[in-house]
Amino acid sequence: RSLGPETRIATRLAVGSGAVLEWMPQETILFDGARLERRLRADLAEDATLLAAETLVFGRAARGERMRSGALLDAWRLHGPDGLLWAD
Repeated sequence: RSLGPETRIATRLAVGSGAVLEWMPQETILFDGARLERRLRADLAEDATLLAAETLVFGRAARGERMRSGALLDAWRLHGPDGLLWAD
């Protein structure tokens, strides 16, 4: 919950030549009133491999919690040797 500015999380990954990276951090739980800006940038060498997943959970249902309001920006950018490969 935030009554002020959003929480910002920025992740930058670099995957070198011939490397394989599996990026699957623990889920992020958003509580009612949460304000989150999350950005991920990955820089990939030409023959690099990236498997990535980031999950969001909107409240904890087992505890009767729900996220009824809040704000979320989740932005991904994947870059290769020649520039931007993918953006979401």
